[in-house]
Amino acid sequence: MKSEKLWTPKHHSVADWDILPAGYHTLSTITYVSPPTSIRFYATGSTICRISVLCRVAKTQCIPEGELRTWLRWNYYAEYIAMWKNQAPLGSADMNNCYNILNSASLLRVGKVVNGKSSVFAEIPTTSTADTWEHWRVKYWNGLDPDPIGAMCVEVYKEVGGVWVLQGQRVYDPANMWKDSLVNRSGFHVITALGKNEYYDDTEIWGVET
Repeated sequence: MKSEKLWTPKHHSVADWDILPAGYHTLSTITYVSPPTSIRFYATGSTICRISVLCRVAKTQCIPEGELRTWLRWNYYAEYIAMWKNQAPLGSADMNNCYNILNSASLLRVGKVVNGKSSVFAEIPTTSTADTWEHWRVKYWNGLDPDPIGAMCVEVYKEVGGVWVLQGQRVYDPANMWKDSLVNRSGFHVITALGKNEYYDDTEIWGVET
C-alpha cells in the first residue's frame, strides 16, 4: 500500500476537529511533543468522560484505506490510539459506527462499533507506559486474509528508538465494514476522569495514492 500524507498540522488547532461532547479539551502550552501546544483532554466531575474527536479537514472526510499516526500521552487506564472509517457526518462526532484500537497498556484491542454495538476481532500484545509520550501508527487497507478471503488488513506500529516496530502481527476483518461508504473519517476516542489528563500531538492522517 503506497500512501500519501493528506493532513498534518503545524500545531494543533481545535478548529481542525469535531469534538463532542464539548467543554473537556484545551490546548496545552506545558505538555507537548512539538511547540507550541498539544491538545489536552480532561474531566471536570467525578464520572468518567468519553470524548469523540474527528478531523474536519476536507481531504480527510473519506479515507477507506490509509493510516493515522499520532503521539499520545495517557494517564487514565490507557486510550484509543485511533478511530477510522467513522461514519459520523461532518459537524458531529461519536463512536456509533467505526473501527478503533484501544491501548490497554499491555494489549491492543482492535475492534469496531456497528450501530452502537462494540466488538473486538483481534488482540495484539504490546507495552505502553502512562505519563509518557509514545508515537503510534495504524495502517489499514483492502486486501486478503490468509485463507485467502477479501478483508480489511490492519497493522499497528510503535516507534522505538526512531524505528517503526510492528506490534504483534497483521490482523484482519473479513467484514471490511464501510468499504464503499462516502464518509470514512479519522480521529480518536478519549476516556478520561477527574485529575487524569490525556494528550495528543503531531497527528498525521494518510490516504492511499490514486
